[in-house]
Amino acid sequence: MVLTLGGVSSALAQNAPPAPPPGGHHQPLDFLTPEERKQYITDREKVLSSDSSLKAEQEALKQDRENLHKSGVKPTPEQRKAMRDKRAAFEQKINAAIIKLDPSASPIVDKIVAHEKERAEKMKDKANTTTSSQ
Repeated sequence: MVLTLGGVSSALAQNAPPAPPPGGHHQPLDFLTPEERKQYITDREKVLSSDSSLKAEQEALKQDRENLHKSGVKPTPEQRKAMRDKRAAFEQKINAAIIKLDPSASPIVDKIVAHEKERAEKMKDKANTTTSSQ
């Protein structure tokens, strides 16, 4: 289960629906209502601004991703899995902190986790289909 929200901006917190994805890429939180999106992003920003260790972990993950991308070398499956695992562990921590800060956000967090689980399963199925057809 991987949730990629490191680059979520405050612009998503506005009531306007997100722009259509360029090239069909996944847009973070596009499955939430505008109100849910606003509440989650607001709570997430509060958590990150009040917890320096989570903020530092978020920055380290971002830096790792940028360094890997800048290297020009395609990551190995093991490297990709390690990055996904680190991101998943971070998201679990931040989601727990969000619920602690604002228990009313629990259904939103549950919705996000369920969506990401479903998305990961689809990606896994797609990878298996691609691998088996080669």
